[in-house]
Amino acid sequence: MNLLNDNYRGAKTLEDGGLYNEAAVIYLKKLKNKSEAASCFEKAKQYQKSIELYKELEQKEKVGDLYRQINDTKNANSYYQMVVDDYVSNDQMVKASLIYRKKWMFRKKHRKFFYKVGKKIKMLLTV
Repeated sequence: MNLLNDNYRGAKTLEDGGLYNEAAVIYLKKLKNKSEAASCFEKAKQYQKSIELYKELEQKEKVGDLYRQINDTKNANSYYQMVVDDYVSNDQMVKASLIYRKKWMFRKKHRKFFYKVGKKIKMLLTV
């Protein structure tokens, strides 16, 4: 597809027209834009293709969201845990706790995490 030899405009036109699969292919093959391709595959409900691209882009939270969308709780929680681990290693405890709070069903092992977060926040507030 060459809309006036402008692949970007062609892909955008297809996307605007709801032809998400076709737009995704152009974004991916012609424009080498994995992010836009992943977004279009998601809109087309081609979740597995979208997940693979988001994995390559290392967008772990988005991968978790898509697994959750297709009711694959085990993989969703696995990717959410990776996001939490990244936040914790960068001392971003509030962001880590928000992933647990908004995206994850609570389990007993997570209570330990919240206990550690609470202790860390208390320590920071008393300094």
